[in-house]
Amino acid sequence: MSAGIRIYNANSQVLIDSNYKNIALNKVIDLTGVTNTNYELGDKSVVIVEELPAIGSVMSRVRLSYNNGYRAYVSNIGKIAQKLFVFGEPEQLPKGSAGFIIYKNGTSEVAFDSRLRYLQIIGEISNDMPINPNKKYGIIRRVPSGDNHYSQHTGTRGGRYYYVEQIWHESYCIDNGKLKIFDHYTRNINSWFGDRPIPNVSIRYDIPYKPLLVDLTQVYGE
Repeated sequence: MSAGIRIYNANSQVLIDSNYKNIALNKVIDLTGVTNTNYELGDKSVVIVEELPAIGSVMSRVRLSYNNGYRAYVSNIGKIAQKLFVFGEPEQLPKGSAGFIIYKNGTSEVAFDSRLRYLQIIGEISNDMPINPNKKYGIIRRVPSGDNHYSQHTGTRGGRYYYVEQIWHESYCIDNGKLKIFDHYTRNINSWFGDRPIPNVSIRYDIPYKPLLVDLTQVYGE
């Protein structure tokens, strides 16, 4: 296959390749004030980017499912001000002046349109990963985030031992120019008394693939 058109940045990375077509921003969902709800996203494949909040705000929990169409289920108990960015095959090309358009090599299909806002993936996240404080970021989860269970002895009463079982889950935020991965307490699910001490028990859901970091600077506020 011929190379067609390729545009590189200063680091010799390919930004645009007329042999391929990137997915673009189709919808922005503002979760401010939302607790539990769901959103219909159509029948075409989509990618959801979750905005990263500043430290002190816990991300909403988002689950994407398909049943005769894609639907995002959102739990945002803290009602934090967070946005979801839905990327996919452009639903339609923007109206107005054409800007800069590149067609897929040898076809009339649009590979790049400067009026669209394209997905920009930086790479896999890690704890204390430095980021530019002047930019906006989000994540793409590659696997579902499960709950961690932890049972622990918290005290004694009347000569008996008191135990509590808690749920935690992995969450993410931005703190002072770094990306933070941390365990967030969700709720207590069980408690009981025992006649003798037993070891604390931790059942952890290990996430084999950390989320991907996305630069949202160019699409934020759209």
